[in-house]
Amino acid sequence: MSAPLIAFRADASTFIGTGHVMRCLAFASDLAARGMKCLFVCRAHQGHLGASIAAAGHEVALLPPRPVPMKQSEPYAQWLGADIETDIDDFLKALADRKPDFVIADHYAIDRRWESAVAQATRARIIAIDGLANRAHACDLLIDPSFSSDGAERWRDLVEPGCDVRTGPHYAPLRREFRETPRRTSRDGIIRRIFIAFGGVDEPNASGLALEALLSLHRPDIAVDLVLGAGNPNRATLERLAEGQTNITLHVAPEGIAALMAHADLAIGAGGTMLVEQCRMGLPALLLSIADNQTPSIRALAAQGGGVDLGIYAEEQRDALRQKIANTLAELLAHPEHLVALGMQIARLMPPSAVSVADLIERGLR
Repeated sequence: MSAPLIAFRADASTFIGTGHVMRCLAFASDLAARGMKCLFVCRAHQGHLGASIAAAGHEVALLPPRPVPMKQSEPYAQWLGADIETDIDDFLKALADRKPDFVIADHYAIDRRWESAVAQATRARIIAIDGLANRAHACDLLIDPSFSSDGAERWRDLVEPGCDVRTGPHYAPLRREFRETPRRTSRDGIIRRIFIAFGGVDEPNASGLALEALLSLHRPDIAVDLVLGAGNPNRATLERLAEGQTNITLHVAPEGIAALMAHADLAIGAGGTMLVEQCRMGLPALLLSIADNQTPSIRALAAQGGGVDLGIYAEEQRDALRQKIANTLAELLAHPEHLVALGMQIARLMPPSAVSVADLIERGLR
């Protein structure tokens, strides 16, 4: 009997970021450990992660970029790299007549039209990973790993009857290091080490903004781990900023990010996959939205007392945001009890162990 085939449709790029593909890679690692084969179908955008997918031991099919007419009603259409009908056709051709058991779509440009067509053509069961709740899906299982306080109710009119909806950050696919590295269980509120990371790309250089804010406080006693993705376009600028600062360690696409988070007392970052990882490690965070799709999750987490919402990045507000970060840091340094409270709330909102969606797939194959 041949191994079950799981096909992923997800993209990474310099404008999308890397989060969608990275969490699918975490998912695929869990599935491969159970004897399943994983195929990634990705559009060959600039900054795609095809080499990383192949290095992880999975098959990858890269689709050619195609022009997409911009439609105001479909804000993420450009992310797909083709109109939706063309993407469906490209995806089915990439399967090369193979019939996947499951198709997993993690893409803000994919909706019920894509899912219905692919399900009809392949007879595969469809899983959608989506935290926006801004469009309808035709899937068998929907995973919403966001921090929304509305839970499954936000999907009531967006999925078909019979769809299994699982919501909450404990359903987020997590890399093995985040499942196996012990989380911090207690904090004294003293900031000795700060973890700064704004995802795999960080085109607006929010990392530099955060670092400048910290340096303005003149606290060389606070160690800093500054984490960049391999495709960060601001690496040279950040290296110059950190030069001569003995308390700052710059990490480029490092192994062991979970360990860095576990040793930190505070994070400064954005939304997306890394936010869930930080919460899994029990790490309080100052959060700045650098993309529109990050704002709802950040606001929901902050509203529940699990993080500090710094607002939305805007280039014209860069100086004001720098000062806001510095002021917020100074406030936390002066009031350790506030950081203790954040950590306690994160522990309540994010269970110490994630739910394995791979278990749901494995049961579905029986």
